[in-house]
Amino acid sequence: MNDVKDKPPDFQDSQPPRRLGGEGMRAMQGVEPAEKAEWIDRGIQDVPLNRIDLRGEHLYDQQDPRSDSYAQIADGVHKLEDTVRPAVGAGKERDYFQSLDQQQGLDPAKNGYTKVYDSFYGSDPVTVAKDGRHYEVDKGRHRLYVAQAEGLESLPARVKERQPPSAE
Repeated sequence: MNDVKDKPPDFQDSQPPRRLGGEGMRAMQGVEPAEKAEWIDRGIQDVPLNRIDLRGEHLYDQQDPRSDSYAQIADGVHKLEDTVRPAVGAGKERDYFQSLDQQQGLDPAKNGYTKVYDSFYGSDPVTVAKDGRHYEVDKGRHRLYVAQAEGLESLPARVKERQPPSAE
């Protein structure tokens, strides 16, 4: 079947593949029918890293297009643990970290506490889909990989939880 004429007629006449909406792995799987499970946004939660499998992910090879290096993300992970997470636990919000960056002369968009806050609690959080006890990564593989490699046990992430279809 190397020639188009050898292919089944329905293959020749098929429409181009449709673009899927959404994010992460669920986008690749397509839209779920209405009778299937719903995904509920549970907000930012502390996610145990031992329930996220990143083995086999080659995140820092020569072809990696990311602008943030392992060292930059590791610095952010340590800022998260040492300063940002405790401050958020005490009720601090983004403006607190902007002020902290200004006091310490840090660039809020590059190496500051504001970027760390945004990367875990703010506008660009790690996002995972929870199905039972396990999580699939939608967004933030690099941050999760570095956090695991740096020995963290958990990380704040936006959790979207699968709810089974209701029995009606």
